Amino acid sequence: MKKAFITAAILVLLTNNAFAFNFHFFGKTHVDKFTNDSRFNNNRVNTLTNDSGFSKNNINELTNDYTIKAALNMLQTNGEGEVLNSLSKMHVKLMFYDFSKMGMSGNYYAMKAKQGRQLYIVINRRYKNSPTEAIACLIAHEIVHKLPKLTFHEEETATTEEAQCWTSLKKDNSYSSKDALINRLNDLSALYLASTPGNDLIKDKIANSSFYRNQLAMK
Repeated sequence: MKKAFITAAILVLLTNNAFAFNFHFFGKTHVDKFTNDSRFNNNRVNTLTNDSGFSKNNINELTNDYTIKAALNMLQTNGEGEVLNSLSKMHVKLMFYDFSKMGMSGNYYAMKAKQGRQLYIVINRRYKNSPTEAIACLIAHEIVHKLPKLTFHEEETATTEEAQCWTSLKKDNSYSSKDALINRLNDLSALYLASTPGNDLIKDKIANSSFYRNQLAMK
């Protein structure tokens, strides 16, 4: 299965054909420069359920990786039950993978992918040693992506969920500043906390990003 996964991934990237060989990437979490904002006004409400009804066996069905299992357990403990419910309902498998084998750099953190009927959330192996709570936030982001073609609205929702999750899960300010994923999450959290109902800073940053303007259907 791993050999087929690698081959299909490379062919899709080279041909830019989303459905070639029944393999499709969507919902890529990419490095983008977010500006820190010193205003901290938390005006959002966590609407996720507090009880997922998930068991250890459920988590074992989603992944074989110990780090990812720990991240899923953390999401469950933190009341992010909707994330785990969605993973189970969509029969998503989670794994780390060396993105360089797919011709992609460390600038990509994670993506949702499909091979045949099987959905995957694939996390860049470069970040395998990042804190468990950071991996949990990537999972929370990727599970939001459900449309075959990524849209601005869906990316805004996913990135906001990622920021909200990090704001809730992060323990203190002792994380390494050399970890690009931590820097991204801290920047997102600052924007999330500084946003108001009439001034969504995450939405504005995505809308003004050259990467997202080129990649997303801005609708």
